[in-house]
Amino acid sequence: MPTTAPLAESRPSPRRLRPGAIAVGAIVGVAGVPLCYLILSALGVTISDTGLIACLVAPTAALLLVCLIPRARGWALQAAVASALASIALVAFVAGGIALISAVLSDPA
Repeated sequence: MPTTAPLAESRPSPRRLRPGAIAVGAIVGVAGVPLCYLILSALGVTISDTGLIACLVAPTAALLLVCLIPRARGWALQAAVASALASIALVAFVAGGIALISAVLSDPA
């Protein structure tokens, strides 16, 4: 009598972490923001607050579009979450750097 694995065990778990997706998402989240800014600048678009927000959202939105492909849905969703978290970390890093520079320059001593 042949033994076969149940169907649930033969498929990968949808909740398992995919390190490759997380790494790609983090890189896309950090590198995609300045790349989007450079592309918009090269096209001659005047960058306003809305344009900066679009540059922050664009990498995550691109990865969320990949979620439309059924076989890549789990990978792309994890990459999109990592991209969003990396974009938030980038904003915090830049805002902290600006605050630090302004504090150093405004110190009278």
